[in-house]
Amino acid sequence: MSVQISQLQDQLNADPENWEVRFNLIYSLHEADQTDAAVELLNEIESLPSDDNAIVYAAQSYQVLGAY
Repeated sequence: MSVQISQLQDQLNADPENWEVRFNLIYSLHEADQTDAAVELLNEIESLPSDDNAIVYAAQSYQVLGAY
């Protein structure tokens, strides 16, 4: 596991509602051919965010994973 992914996981664990960090982690996992782990990050979400910036990151997260 890369240092970047590990740091992003730590950041997300500290603030699970941070969609910017979640997106960056999903993107990094996908780029590292760890798509299953990236999909799990989206599957664990119970509801989408309500603020505009978080919605954009949520949409980008789903876009990165496409049909997965």
